[in-house]
Amino acid sequence: MRRYFSLRDRESISIRGLAPIVFLIIPLLLLAGCLTPADPGTPTDAVASADPGTAADAGDPGAGEAEIALDTAAPAEEEREGLWAVEFPPGAEWVNTGGPLTMAALEGRYVLLDFWTYGCINCYHMVPNLNELQRLYQDNLVVVGVHSAKFSQESETENIREAVQRYEIEYPVLNDAEMVLWQAYHVPGWPTILLIGPDGRIIGGHVGEWPLEMMTIAMDRALAGESDAAPPLPEELAAAGRTYLPPSVLRYPEGIFHDAESQLLFIADTGNHRIIAVDPESGTVRAVYGDGTAGIADGTGPGARFRRPRGIARLGDGMYVADTGNHAIRRIDLADDTVTTVARGGLREFNNLRSPWGLAAHGGILYIGNAGEHQVWAYDPASGAVFPYAGSGHEGVRDGDPREAEFAQPSGLHVQGDTLWVADPESSAIRTINLVDGTVTTLIGTGLFDFGDRDGPLEGALLMHAADVSVLEGIPYILDTYNSKVKRVINSVVHTVPVAGLNEPKAFTTEGSRLWIADTNNHRIVYLSAEGGPVTALRLTPGDAGPARTISVRQNLREDNLELTLILPEDFKLNEESPNTVAFRTTGGTEYARRIESTAAGRERVVIPWSELVEAGLVDTHSPRQSVQVSLWLYYCEREEETVCLFDAGTYTLALEQAPTAQGNAEMTHRVGEQGL
Repeated sequence: MRRYFSLRDRESISIRGLAPIVFLIIPLLLLAGCLTPADPGTPTDAVASADPGTAADAGDPGAGEAEIALDTAAPAEEEREGLWAVEFPPGAEWVNTGGPLTMAALEGRYVLLDFWTYGCINCYHMVPNLNELQRLYQDNLVVVGVHSAKFSQESETENIREAVQRYEIEYPVLNDAEMVLWQAYHVPGWPTILLIGPDGRIIGGHVGEWPLEMMTIAMDRALAGESDAAPPLPEELAAAGRTYLPPSVLRYPEGIFHDAESQLLFIADTGNHRIIAVDPESGTVRAVYGDGTAGIADGTGPGARFRRPRGIARLGDGMYVADTGNHAIRRIDLADDTVTTVARGGLREFNNLRSPWGLAAHGGILYIGNAGEHQVWAYDPASGAVFPYAGSGHEGVRDGDPREAEFAQPSGLHVQGDTLWVADPESSAIRTINLVDGTVTTLIGTGLFDFGDRDGPLEGALLMHAADVSVLEGIPYILDTYNSKVKRVINSVVHTVPVAGLNEPKAFTTEGSRLWIADTNNHRIVYLSAEGGPVTALRLTPGDAGPARTISVRQNLREDNLELTLILPEDFKLNEESPNTVAFRTTGGTEYARRIESTAAGRERVVIPWSELVEAGLVDTHSPRQSVQVSLWLYYCEREEETVCLFDAGTYTLALEQAPTAQGNAEMTHRVGEQGL
C-alpha cells in the first residue's frame, strides 16, 4: 500500500504537482466558478472583497474548457511525488458516512473530490450530476464532497448535515472547516473537481459546473483498459445516502406567499416537492398541488409534479411557482386547480432560466429572481415571452444601468409601488430596481466576501446570505438567513427584530401586521408580529376530512403497538415515491411524523411501537390518560397505469389509557378516499 501525503507535506504537493494545474485554471475562471478572497479560511465580519468583475457563473457548456487534461499515463519517477493525492485531515468531521474515511482505505478505486459550499448555486447544480455519476460507476468510483465554506455559518457540521439532507446528496461529505484540503490543492473557486486514480495519482479535474455527459466521458476514458476489480468498499460508506425524515409534515419549506384575495397561505414544501394552500387562521389545508415526487408533470392538484419549488406569486387568476429544480415557471389555475408549465430553461445554455428562485408580480408582469444566471428576469403572460430584465449575468455587486448591473444569485423579490426589492444572497446584499427606468441600487452590501452581523446605518450594516426581503406598513424587512434573524430598516438604519428559535429561514411573506416565515431547517411555518417577540408555529391539519374521529385504546406503552391499516380503493395503490405520512400531535403542540412505505398492495399495514412515541415525547409513561391527534397524508394512484393520482387525508383522536400489562396491538383502520380533500 502506498503512503499518501500527509498535510505537513502539502507545500511540496501544491507547488511541485498542482501549480501547473492551477495556472491552467485561473485564466479560464470567467467561464467557470467563483474566485475566493486571499484567505478563504478566515471567517470575519468583513473580509476585503475580491474584484466583483472576476467572480462569475459556471455551468454553461463553455465551462468545459476550464478542465485539467486527463492523465492516465504513468509519470516519470522524478515527477511522481508532486502528483499524489493528499490524505484526508485526521479528526475532520464527516456527514453521510458511518465514520471517517481515508484515502488509503479507498485505494484501488477512483475518487472524485468535489470542492463545494452549500450556499453556492453552481455547487447546487452539480448535486444531481454527482449523485448519478456515483450510481453509474459505483463499482469503481467514490464521490467525496469536500465542503469548504465561504460563509462562517456554513462551516458548522450540523448546518452542512442539513444541507446534505436538503439537497438530497447521496455521497459522503467531509467538512473541510479549516480549509486544509482547499489550500493544499490550491483550489481557486467553487465548485472545483479533482479526479484521483486507483493508485492515488491526480489524473484530471475541472473548475465550475461539469455536465454529466462530460464526466461520464472522463470516467469511461479513465476506465478504458481497466481489468482489475475494485476492492470492497469500506464499511464506513454503508451510511451514505441515508434519508433524514423530519418530525413534521413539511420538509425544508423554502417559499411562502399570502394571497390577499383568497386569504390563503401558499407554502412551497420544497423538500416534499409540492405546494400546499392553507388557511392561516386554522391551519387547515385547502389544496395540495404535486404528488410529492420530484419530477415535472402538468396535471390537476396532486396529479402534477414539481422539483424543489420555491418562490410563489399571484398574477391575475393564476398562482405562479418558481419550480427551481426544473428550471421552470409553473402556473396554478385557481379556478380549476390545474398546473401548467409556462416557461422552462435548463443548465446547458447561456441566457436561460437556471434555478429560478423568487417571484413578484407588478403591472401584468411576473419578475423572476433567476439565481443561476445572476439576473432578474421577467415573464409576460400576454405574449408568453420570458426575458432578462436586469443584470449582465456576471456575478458581483454593480449598480446603475440594468444591462450592466451585476447580481449574485438574486432570490427573494418584493414589489412596493414602482420599486422591486431584491435579496442578493451571495453578496449578502439588498438591492432595488426602479421599475420605471430599470436603475439598480444597492442599499446594503459592498462585495461578494463582505458579510457578517452588524446593525446600524445602511452603509456599514452587514448581513449573511440574506435570502428574502419584504415591506410591511412601509418598513423594509430582511430575512438574514445565515444569521437566522429578521431585520428591518427604519430611517436608513438597520435594526434586529427580537425573535429567537429560527434556523436558516429562507422566505417570508406579510399578512396584516404579521410576518409569516418559512423556518426552513426547523421544517415549519411560523408567524410573529411586526415588532417581534415569540414566534407561533402554524399547525397544519388535513382539510375537509370531517371532524376528527375518536378511538379509545387501552395500551401498555412499553410493550404494545399501534397497528394502522390502510384500505385502498380497488385497483389503486399508495404512490411509493410520495411522502405518505402519519403525523402525531399532542394538545401541548409536540409533533412527530413517520413515513409510510408502500408495498403497492390494496391494503397497507403499519405497526408503530408506543415506545417509539414515548421516545419522541408524544406520550408520557407517567400519565394514566392522554390524548393524541393522528393525521394521515396519503397519495394514491392507479395500480397499473398510474395516470390518475389522488390525495387523501384523515384526522383521528386517540384517547389513550395506560394499562399495567400488555394488551396486544391497538387497531386503527382508515379507508383511503372516503375522507380526503
